[in-house]
Amino acid sequence: VDCAPVPFDKPDRERLKEAIEKKDPYLWLACEIQYYSAVRPGTELRLLKVKDVDRYRKTISIHSDMAKNREKAIVAVPQVVIDQMERLGIFEYDPELYIFGRYGCPAADPVGKNTLRNRFNRYREQLGISEDKKFYSWKHTGAIEAIDADMPIVQLRDHLRHKSIATTEIYIKNHSTKRDTAGKFISEL
Repeated sequence: VDCAPVPFDKPDRERLKEAIEKKDPYLWLACEIQYYSAVRPGTELRLLKVKDVDRYRKTISIHSDMAKNREKAIVAVPQVVIDQMERLGIFEYDPELYIFGRYGCPAADPVGKNTLRNRFNRYREQLGISEDKKFYSWKHTGAIEAIDADMPIVQLRDHLRHKSIATTEIYIKNHSTKRDTAGKFISEL
C-alpha cells in the first residue's frame, strides 16, 4: 500500500501560499524548505538551528542525529528561501537558537513534535483541501516537480537523500502526470 502523501496541485499550492505566507511566515518557510530542499518535516526541519543555514553557500546542514538515515548531509537551498529567511531576520538571531522555536520565532526551545503539522492542518481544513494532502506533501510535491522537469534519477536520489535508487524509483513509478521534457526544476511556489 502506497502511504506516500498526495502532492499538491498548483491551485492548492497557490491557495495555501496566499493563506499562510503573511499570517504565519515561519510555517510558510517550513513549507518552502520541504518543497525546495527536501528536508523532512519531522526532526530534520523542527530541530534546525540558525547556525545550520549557510546563507552565502546556500546550504543547510542536516546533522546525523537529526537525519532519518542517520547520515550527515548538506542540502542546497535556493535563493528564494534565503530571501525569506532574511526578511524574517533569522540570521540576526543567536546561531544556537532553533529556527522553528516554541514561540513562533527562533528560540532556545524548538516547536513541539506536531506543532508545525497541526498549524498547517488548520489552514488546509479552512481551505477545504483534502486530508490526503499533508504537511509532508510539500516534500513530495517538490520531488514530483523535479520528475516533471526531467531531473536525472541519480540527481533526484541525491536531492531526496535516498540510500537506494529503488526508493527514488517509487516516486517515478507512482507519478502518472504528463511530463514536460523542456521543463526545468524551477517552479513558482
